[in-house]
Amino acid sequence: MARKRKAARVREVADNGTPETRRRVQPDPLLSRHMENHRAAAGYALREALEEGIGARGFDLVRIGMGGGAKSNVHYVPLPQEHLMDARGWLVRWRRECVAAGIVHAVAEAVSVGASVREAGVMLGIPKSTAQRHADRGLDLYADMRGYRRRAISTGTGG
Repeated sequence: MARKRKAARVREVADNGTPETRRRVQPDPLLSRHMENHRAAAGYALREALEEGIGARGFDLVRIGMGGGAKSNVHYVPLPQEHLMDARGWLVRWRRECVAAGIVHAVAEAVSVGASVREAGVMLGIPKSTAQRHADRGLDLYADMRGYRRRAISTGTGG
């Protein structure tokens, strides 16, 4: 008698798409209900500075009109909005403070633009717990610098 062969199992493989697609469809870490309010506000402010602002070198190019090109009567060069320039200034100051405090600011920046803490840790080659600590400290520092975090004010009565 011939032996019966087992039927080949059909394995379904899910197409996870490209990294860009996965990033677009995964939930934003700043919208997590576990994220504290001041950290979420700091993350949104960092996102604004990173995605929409321009640096000082870019602003200089806009101001000088980038020279050359066709000459016409239209001299309108759209300048970036003032709050975006202010956000970039805060970003530069925050990065300096992070370096002085020993905080890896790249983790907080990655979280603010939509990467999870785990993904930020993998990108930088550090454990998730360390990445979480750097993200929390970085966002807390930015929130303190911008005044997003409320603290109890001591009256000094000592009562």
